[in-house]
Amino acid sequence: MEQGSIDAFDSLASDYDAWYDRHTPEFAAELRAVQAMLDAPDGSSQPRAADRLEIGVGTGRFAAALGIRFGLEPAPRMAAYARDRGIATVIGVAEELPFADSAFAVTAFITSLCFVADPLRALREAHRVTRAEGSIVVAYLEPESEAGRRLLDEKADSPYYSTATLLSGREVERLLSSAGFVVEDACHLEAVAAGGAERPEPHPGRTGGLFCVIRARRSSTAQDGGSMAP
Repeated sequence: MEQGSIDAFDSLASDYDAWYDRHTPEFAAELRAVQAMLDAPDGSSQPRAADRLEIGVGTGRFAAALGIRFGLEPAPRMAAYARDRGIATVIGVAEELPFADSAFAVTAFITSLCFVADPLRALREAHRVTRAEGSIVVAYLEPESEAGRRLLDEKADSPYYSTATLLSGREVERLLSSAGFVVEDACHLEAVAAGGAERPEPHPGRTGGLFCVIRARRSSTAQDGGSMAP
């Protein structure tokens, strides 16, 4: 993340964190989508919280709710919120992770990859610290969706997304493959009627909504990644 972006998030830490209190249904839906990709495809038990790392943990909202024990965050004030939520948070950048090789069973970028200056380098670092046959989960905002196109039109005026480079699902998959991951599954949020109101629910695949999540498995090298159909 560029220093300008770090400073912006640092100055907006309180307002950023309060967003989750003002948008409880949206946050709950996003949690369901990420949890769907964290769940093992065979239904087996998931790694301990101590075996999980969120890269770009922000104020720790997702990590605390999803049982992720460790976080990396470049903005000190954001990191302070995460620590207050019990997340063991280290100050640093995604391109230079201060963790040992194969330290984690699961690594995650939850709407943070778009703020990374060098996403391929960051994903290669995630590959390094993820154990063999471990997983990475990447949640992102799809710029090719209807809502994503609106976000692109308005992002220059956004205090958060003005410095972001929104990556499409195709771009995320290509980067994951280049970094040595094999894409296994994906879901997206789609609004459905529930009790007279729209309740966004995870749907299979990465096309059809703004908030999308991809799960990929760590392969043994940074050249043998694969891809999945949209």
